[in-house]
Amino acid sequence: MIYLSILLLISGVLGATIPIKKLPMWAIPFLGASIALLIGAASMHTVINTTRQFSSPLGFLLSVVPLAVMLDRFGYFGQLAELIAHRKSLTTGLWVLACLTVVLFNLDGAVVLLTPLYVHIAKRRNLNPLRVAIMPALAATSASGLLPVSNLTNLLAVAHSHPTIQNYLTHMAPPVLLACIISWLFLKFILRSDIYERPVKIPVDRRIITIGSITLAVMLIGFLVGPSFDVRPWMVTVAMALVFSIFTKKFQIKTIPFGTALLALSLGILSESVLNHMALNSLFNASSHLGVLKAIGSGAIGANLVNNLPATLVGLHSLPPHPAPGLWALLIGVDMGPIILAIGSLHCLLWQNVMKQLGCEVDSFTYARWGLTVSLPGFLAASALLILMVP
Repeated sequence: MIYLSILLLISGVLGATIPIKKLPMWAIPFLGASIALLIGAASMHTVINTTRQFSSPLGFLLSVVPLAVMLDRFGYFGQLAELIAHRKSLTTGLWVLACLTVVLFNLDGAVVLLTPLYVHIAKRRNLNPLRVAIMPALAATSASGLLPVSNLTNLLAVAHSHPTIQNYLTHMAPPVLLACIISWLFLKFILRSDIYERPVKIPVDRRIITIGSITLAVMLIGFLVGPSFDVRPWMVTVAMALVFSIFTKKFQIKTIPFGTALLALSLGILSESVLNHMALNSLFNASSHLGVLKAIGSGAIGANLVNNLPATLVGLHSLPPHPAPGLWALLIGVDMGPIILAIGSLHCLLWQNVMKQLGCEVDSFTYARWGLTVSLPGFLAASALLILMVP
């Protein structure tokens, strides 16, 4: 049965990452999870346990994406882009905006919202769209470990190990910020020869900027202070989305990413169906410098091979239900590791899909080249710093 479970998991991952005409990304993984349940490879207990594990992360995803879309339709991101587009330091401004959006709105929402915006900015500056629109995808890899809400993998880890926000930031903020800085330096070097044609300046609506920024500030405060009052991130985003929808009347139910949630849950069920048959404790026993390196490498390799959501579940299965050095090493690996294969993270696939819809199709080799030249140096620097942080 274990071999059949592994086969179903591989099929689910491939079905989610290799486009099939007229089939949504969640269809094959959902079918695989259904088959696993029908033949007994996954029990009803597995389904219930996985759903419980995923409830908080998916609650956040289902509420933060509509909130981000409402902010976009309100004009917030467009106004920010106008503030940035006519500046000389275009690369720095767009990189910072991408990182902040990833940190606050989750990496998947960031690439969906910012990629069309960056393509538009590139065309206004008479630049190659890829050289600008690649930034949200690269920033998603570098910055998505900063807060628990920035990545589904982080939310799964927090739900499993229950670190405080202070504990989380103490271990994750230094390597993530270093990765963002190093990747930015390499990106600036690569784009140094681009000639920026300054567009005609368009007046910015300060009201939109103010309202949007206040919304983000309140949400960030909720993320940081909420855990002390047993308020989870998804509760904050649901409340903010409700208030913003009443205020702007921009909400549309089709913006709720039910398909993405079903995809994540299906892959989780398929992963759980094989976990009990795998002994991986030694891979994430990060009690030494070598152990941290091994845990980071295992997370990164697993993410590139089978997607970072299943890789995270496999890693968490071997970790204790409290914060441990292996937890931070696992997160650095699964968050920053998907830099070679686009199947490594859902945000990579979403980015490729958005670029294709915009008429800028990007092959996997091109993505890997950018990942290796921009994201890899940041990943290596972050890994080295985390290793040095081990007592």
